[in-house]
Amino acid sequence: NLEFRQLMRWREALLNPACTFEDLLRISAESPAMIIYLDTVNSKGNGHNIPNENYARELMELFTMGVDNGYDQNDVTVMSRVWSGWSLDLVDPTNELNPFATRTLQPRPGVTNSFGPTSNLVGVWASHFKAATHDPNPKPLWPGKPVPARFGPPWAGRPYELDLPYRSGTNGIQDGYYVTAALANLPFTEEFISVKLCRVFVHDDFDIGYDFTDPNLSPEGRLVHQCMLAWETSRPKGQIRAVL
Repeated sequence: NLEFRQLMRWREALLNPACTFEDLLRISAESPAMIIYLDTVNSKGNGHNIPNENYARELMELFTMGVDNGYDQNDVTVMSRVWSGWSLDLVDPTNELNPFATRTLQPRPGVTNSFGPTSNLVGVWASHFKAATHDPNPKPLWPGKPVPARFGPPWAGRPYELDLPYRSGTNGIQDGYYVTAALANLPFTEEFISVKLCRVFVHDDFDIGYDFTDPNLSPEGRLVHQCMLAWETSRPKGQIRAVL
């Protein structure tokens, strides 16, 4: 059910001609299925707790930038603190998309035995931000890193450091949204996702790591570059339809 709800949100988003990759990435980050699957559900960054790194690592390696492509282990460690406090709770269906909603109080008719805090309640499991377990401290991501020269214009040499400030209380959830917004339009992400799409719609032999400044760039490299330029120049940036 959780995966089905995520897929339906993606489907609804893609019916909009202006749907962007950031829209899809944000839906994925908010998905209860993803929060469970990659272990942010119990991740805590408060006090002496060490946040779980699984989602931070896979977010960069599998969903956006690609393996060993513009980030390092320090970025994984810092980003894990971004997702601390992203958890779940059982809420009324009308509050499914409200990450600050309180737990439902609707009892299950005829159920009097309780085997846990939610077992006799009626509701839906939804994304819930626990401000008390979020790490509010500043988080410097990709510090001092410029885009490599192989990307050429308009990307080469751009610094892409993201400095997240101290955010306490419910404001802490904004760390995650700043990260998805930044990741969605990095040239590494544009390349990685464009290559995936080319493999689906053209053939399997597309690679990560083209030198887009090479005058003898292969037809595959040129097509990936064209996809990236469509991504970069669409407004809003990263429109899926333009890239396709």
